[in-house]
Amino acid sequence: MKNIHSFILFFCFLFLLVGCDNNEDVYVNKGYSLFKVKMLWQADASISYKYTLDNDSVGSVSSYIRGKTSGILRVFKNNETTPELEQAVTLQEGDNVVDLVQLPESPVVISPSEDDPSTAHHVKVRLFYKGIAGWGSSVKVDIYATVDRVTYTSTGVSVVLEEGKLSPYFELDLNQFFPTNTSQVVFNSDITDVATGTLLSNHTKGTNYGAIQFGTTSFDATNGWKSTNKCATSQVKKQASLFRFLLAFGIPWE
Repeated sequence: MKNIHSFILFFCFLFLLVGCDNNEDVYVNKGYSLFKVKMLWQADASISYKYTLDNDSVGSVSSYIRGKTSGILRVFKNNETTPELEQAVTLQEGDNVVDLVQLPESPVVISPSEDDPSTAHHVKVRLFYKGIAGWGSSVKVDIYATVDRVTYTSTGVSVVLEEGKLSPYFELDLNQFFPTNTSQVVFNSDITDVATGTLLSNHTKGTNYGAIQFGTTSFDATNGWKSTNKCATSQVKKQASLFRFLLAFGIPWE
């Protein structure tokens, strides 16, 4: 009898596990959408955020939504009653994830979704310029590649950064010189004040001037170089350091 009771308890436990595993699929099959908010990066850790969709609380755990194809996402900080962000979002069947970013000294914004790089040996990078004393409200960044810090080759990437705004993503080819040269490529940049034309950073000055940080890399003798991050957001710094653009956050390859 004891063995029978144990078997029944085990069967019930197994049934509950199966039910839990399929719970999400059951809701989706019945016409529900799953909605959640994900904070990719928050520069100011002292701020607490609350999220609502059409005044219903939502968060980092999926909420089940039925009968809606759109809604108004509101983001409140530190229990304030006026939203810092208020934006319409579209709901589709299945998973819906809204990625948020709170940049330095800036309000929270929705980070646009981004496709993977064109190959595993590319990394997508976007830059952020919050404004630097003595620099203008916008700067132009021209990116060059090197393996010896003597000879530089233009990547063809040129982007204008507006103060307090994220740039569009652009791709960098980590195998730009592979397999002819198997050394790791370094990406340096010229930074120019758009208003005055003043050169603020010179790509020929080695890693201390203009280098872009986007995450760690790995090397395979057959396939070449790969970044741990498929997408990266880096922020410009005025002071010379190992990198001029420091990695703020990255989205790794899955």
